[in-house]
Amino acid sequence: MFKRDQNTATDQDRSGPWSGRFREKFERIQKHLFDADAALGGSGSMSARYDAPVNIVEHLDYFELQLFAAGRKKELFTIAIENTILSLSYEEPAEHNQSTFAYREHIPSSFKRNFLLDEQMLTDNIQASFEEGVLTVILPKNPEAIKPARVVKID
Repeated sequence: MFKRDQNTATDQDRSGPWSGRFREKFERIQKHLFDADAALGGSGSMSARYDAPVNIVEHLDYFELQLFAAGRKKELFTIAIENTILSLSYEEPAEHNQSTFAYREHIPSSFKRNFLLDEQMLTDNIQASFEEGVLTVILPKNPEAIKPARVVKID
């Protein structure tokens, strides 16, 4: 029988900074940083959770949505509006080139981004363009829905 205070080699490996939960968390972070598939949910499909970065700029008469998608093809984008949801999606075709990479940081993938539109936007006149890897969507403002700021007098 072992006494309670005796340490075996296995017990020593589990003690200190590399014990249990810390080791698990460290390995999860390491996998997240260095394993692209794990970073995107570990589903085996890179398209599962990738989101393209977006900037939204407000101008006087319209909103400008800029979706950054370098290396993508214009014809593979879909822009749809259903009720008050603007959907921007990209469907990456199945990869035909089965090259063996020595090192790979870019893995082509599909994505879908949804944006909730409010009454300030005219959904009938939306325009889109794709230049230099940026999909730009122009969302005109509804002048009737824009209410100027006002000051309320305190009695």
